[in-house]
Amino acid sequence: MSFFVIVWSIWIHRNNIVFHGKRMGIVQVIDLIKIRIVSWVKAKWLEIGISQSDIARSLPTVSIPDKLAKVRRIVSWSKPPRGTVKFNVDGSSLGKPGFVNIGGILRDHLGHVKFWFSKSIGTADSNYIEILAIREAFLLFWSLP
Repeated sequence: MSFFVIVWSIWIHRNNIVFHGKRMGIVQVIDLIKIRIVSWVKAKWLEIGISQSDIARSLPTVSIPDKLAKVRRIVSWSKPPRGTVKFNVDGSSLGKPGFVNIGGILRDHLGHVKFWFSKSIGTADSNYIEILAIREAFLLFWSLP
């Protein structure tokens, strides 16, 4: 991110010289770069509990990850009891509301895939599409021979 802030700041400074005849010293340009970096960091990572002045003071030493550490949990699939099947479904949304897709997979007690589906729905709310995925699984299951 810092690279883009630096390039953008130099580009703006260059345009101010060319189009407006405004010149700044290198120290002023560097200060503007620091201010922009701090502003962008605070805008991107709102949940960082560091003040803007602390970020500015420690810019040479601070490192901010591209993504904040997320807690990941491992989810494993468990087989259904012998003689039964299990339908797993999910829905995903790009936004709320946003473009949505649903999908599901039907497996037997050995984990063998018996049926699967994937379908684009259009635009909907993410909570609603979870219900649509379950509904679709029921409809398809009852239509199987």
